[in-house]
Amino acid sequence: MHPSIRSTASALALSLALPSLRSAGAQTASASSSAPAELRVSAGARWNGQVDESISSRHFIGTGFGAAAEVRWSARGTSFDASLTGGSAAIDPTNGAAGSRERVSSGDLRLAALRRVGGDATSADGFVAGVGIRAMTSFTSHDISAPQPISSQYLLGALSLGPRVGWRRQIVGGRLDALVGTDLVSLVDRPFGRIDGGRPPFAFSVASLSTLRTGNATVSYSAATNKRMGVVTSYTLDMLDYRDVQPVRTVSQSLSVGARVRLGGAAR
Repeated sequence: MHPSIRSTASALALSLALPSLRSAGAQTASASSSAPAELRVSAGARWNGQVDESISSRHFIGTGFGAAAEVRWSARGTSFDASLTGGSAAIDPTNGAAGSRERVSSGDLRLAALRRVGGDATSADGFVAGVGIRAMTSFTSHDISAPQPISSQYLLGALSLGPRVGWRRQIVGGRLDALVGTDLVSLVDRPFGRIDGGRPPFAFSVASLSTLRTGNATVSYSAATNKRMGVVTSYTLDMLDYRDVQPVRTVSQSLSVGARVRLGGAAR
């Protein structure tokens, strides 16, 4: 073939290929850079167990109610989850002893930033990993039955930072999400004593894994009912073991049902 003819043919082939390459690149960038935001709201039952030795050496367990609101969005290949959860449970001594009861009311504010680990960058399925921040507060009201009932309140708060690992998968016409995490370092506020007679001075201390061990796991399944709305079911397990002068150990489980709303764009 004549050199000029070969050069003309190569140029023509390149000009024909460039639009499709640009289109494929744009689709990949669009899929990996951002996704529409999603709001999830749910409520359900929760189970609490606690032993706080600054209050009592006895173990307390019981049930209650919880609710949560969560916003999910993505930008530049990173997905963000911001959630606010709260609930309350009435708990009784496990040894069946009468005369005392506790009510635990708690709230959590969490923010996690996650990125894909391996796999197809254009797919919504696969493993993700990142970092999370958690701010939690727990109030305990300890009531003693007596001719003159006695009620006292106690506080535990913490601001924590730690790793998060998750897995996401489209399955059975919906989406399964799992996320686990722990806290590596925390700033803890725990007054040693009652707070109902006037709050004691802030008792901030820095806690690492040697003194504060936490674990959190959430599994949720969501399915669309139309282009904008859907239903979501989730299970959450939270554990805390604070090995302070007066240790406190808590565990809570919750099962909730709610709705999800897509805030814009195509479905995730």
